[in-house]
Amino acid sequence: ASGKKNAPGNPNLYITTDYFLQYFGYESLADLPLIENFEDEVSSESEVDLFKLKDKENESEES
Repeated sequence: ASGKKNAPGNPNLYITTDYFLQYFGYESLADLPLIENFEDEVSSESEVDLFKLKDKENESEES
C-alpha cells in the first residue's frame, strides 16, 4: 500500500510499480488492459462455482 485514502474506513491506496510493469511485459500504465474488458468475462456464477469447488475440496479433506 502506498498510503491511506481520507474516506470512511481509510482504505489502502495502491500504486503500480515499474517492476510490476516490466515483469508482465508492459512499458507504461497505458499498455495495461482496461477493467471494462474483464467485466463481461467474469460473472457472479463463476465466482459461486469457485466457492462450491473449494467447499467440495474441504469436505473431501475432512473425510
